Amino acid sequence: MDGKVAIITGAASGIGEEAVKLFVENGAFVVAVDIQDELGHQVVASIGSDRVTYHHCDVRDENRLKKLSISLWKNMVNLISCSAMPEY
Repeated sequence: MDGKVAIITGAASGIGEEAVKLFVENGAFVVAVDIQDELGHQVVASIGSDRVTYHHCDVRDENRLKKLSISLWKNMVNLISCSAMPEY
């Protein structure tokens, strides 16, 4: 995955956070996406901003997620969705 970009939703905790770590360990640069800003920034701090960045994004807003994906499409290897959405 060297040189590739992965967008991982739900990246601030749980399975998403573990996916971030796994992708980074395998050479990818990760765009961590979540609505839990404090936890998302903690993930970046624990790994390093040279390998992961955090973006606040509510995946219920499909257009916002599309814009983020399109801006990174050239080097993107995967879009991993680990978001949990409660019923509303």
